[in-house]
Amino acid sequence: MEATENTVAKNLTLDAFTAETVEAVYSGRPGCMCGCRGNYRYASKRAALASERRGYEVDVSDAQITRVIKTLRAAPAGSLEFGERYVAAKINGRVYVAYLPK
Repeated sequence: MEATENTVAKNLTLDAFTAETVEAVYSGRPGCMCGCRGNYRYASKRAALASERRGYEVDVSDAQITRVIKTLRAAPAGSLEFGERYVAAKINGRVYVAYLPK
Protein backbone atom coordinates (compact mmCIF):
# COMPACT_ATOMS: atom_id res chain seq x y z
CA MET A 1 0.00 0.00 0.00
CA GLU A 2 1.30 3.43 -0.90
CA ALA A 3 0.51 6.90 0.37
CA THR A 4 -2.20 8.46 -1.75
CA GLU A 5 -2.63 12.03 -3.01
CA ASN A 6 -5.11 12.57 -0.17
CA THR A 7 -2.16 12.42 2.24
CA VAL A 8 -0.82 15.65 0.84
CA ALA A 9 -4.18 17.27 0.11
CA LYS A 10 -5.59 16.68 3.58
CA ASN A 11 -2.25 16.81 5.46
CA LEU A 12 -3.42 13.76 7.37
CA THR A 13 -0.73 12.13 9.49
CA LEU A 14 -0.64 9.29 11.96
CA ASP A 15 -0.80 11.87 14.76
CA ALA A 16 -4.48 12.41 13.89
CA PHE A 17 -5.26 8.80 14.85
CA THR A 18 -5.54 8.32 18.61
CA ALA A 19 -7.79 6.30 20.90
CA GLU A 20 -9.76 9.51 21.45
CA THR A 21 -10.23 10.39 17.77
CA VAL A 22 -10.69 7.03 16.04
CA GLU A 23 -14.27 5.89 15.47
CA ALA A 24 -13.58 2.35 14.26
CA VAL A 25 -10.88 -0.08 13.23
CA TYR A 26 -10.69 -3.07 10.91
CA SER A 27 -8.35 -6.02 11.22
CA GLY A 28 -8.46 -8.94 8.82
CA ARG A 29 -7.10 -10.87 5.89
CA PRO A 30 -6.57 -9.02 2.60
CA GLY A 31 -9.37 -9.02 0.04
CA CYS A 32 -12.97 -8.21 0.78
CA MET A 33 -13.40 -5.81 3.71
CA CYS A 34 -17.12 -6.32 4.24
CA GLY A 35 -16.30 -8.10 7.48
CA CYS A 36 -16.23 -11.66 6.12
CA ARG A 37 -12.42 -11.83 6.31
CA GLY A 38 -11.93 -9.78 9.47
CA ASN A 39 -13.58 -7.69 12.15
CA TYR A 40 -14.70 -4.12 12.62
CA ARG A 41 -14.64 -2.76 16.15
CA TYR A 42 -15.96 0.60 17.34
CA ALA A 43 -14.92 2.96 20.11
CA SER A 44 -17.36 2.83 23.02
CA LYS A 45 -17.97 6.58 22.97
CA ARG A 46 -18.98 6.46 19.29
CA ALA A 47 -20.86 3.14 19.27
CA ALA A 48 -24.38 4.53 19.78
CA LEU A 49 -24.15 6.81 16.74
CA ALA A 50 -22.48 4.09 14.63
CA SER A 51 -25.21 1.60 15.60
CA GLU A 52 -27.90 4.13 14.71
CA ARG A 53 -26.33 4.84 11.30
CA ARG A 54 -25.95 1.15 10.47
CA GLY A 55 -29.27 -0.03 11.84
CA TYR A 56 -27.75 -2.74 14.04
CA GLU A 57 -25.67 -3.00 17.21
CA VAL A 58 -21.97 -2.62 16.32
CA ASP A 59 -19.17 -4.53 18.06
CA VAL A 60 -17.37 -2.37 20.64
CA SER A 61 -13.77 -2.79 21.77
CA ASP A 62 -11.67 0.10 23.01
CA ALA A 63 -8.83 -2.39 23.50
CA GLN A 64 -8.93 -3.36 19.80
CA ILE A 65 -8.93 0.33 18.83
CA THR A 66 -5.73 0.78 20.85
CA ARG A 67 -4.11 -2.39 19.44
CA VAL A 68 -4.73 -1.40 15.82
CA ILE A 69 -3.44 2.14 16.39
CA LYS A 70 -0.27 0.75 18.00
CA THR A 71 0.17 -1.69 15.10
CA LEU A 72 -0.18 1.13 12.56
CA ARG A 73 2.26 3.34 14.47
CA ALA A 74 4.84 0.53 14.44
CA ALA A 75 4.47 -0.04 10.68
CA PRO A 76 7.13 1.26 8.31
CA ALA A 77 6.07 4.71 7.06
CA GLY A 78 6.18 3.56 3.44
CA SER A 79 3.60 0.87 4.13
CA LEU A 80 0.92 3.33 5.30
CA GLU A 81 -1.93 4.36 3.02
CA PHE A 82 -3.90 7.47 3.92
CA GLY A 83 -7.38 8.26 2.68
CA GLU A 84 -9.74 11.11 3.40
CA ARG A 85 -10.53 9.78 6.88
CA TYR A 86 -8.50 6.60 7.30
CA VAL A 87 -5.03 5.13 7.54
CA ALA A 88 -4.34 1.54 6.47
CA ALA A 89 -1.43 -0.88 6.22
CA LYS A 90 -0.88 -4.49 5.24
CA ILE A 91 1.34 -6.09 7.87
CA ASN A 92 2.34 -9.75 8.05
CA GLY A 93 -0.51 -10.81 5.77
CA ARG A 94 -3.22 -8.82 7.57
CA VAL A 95 -4.84 -5.49 6.80
CA TYR A 96 -5.20 -2.92 9.57
CA VAL A 97 -7.32 0.21 9.14
CA ALA A 98 -8.25 3.03 11.53
CA TYR A 99 -11.15 5.32 10.63
CA LEU A 100 -11.87 8.84 11.82
CA PRO A 101 -15.51 9.91 12.28
CA LYS A 102 -17.46 11.27 9.29
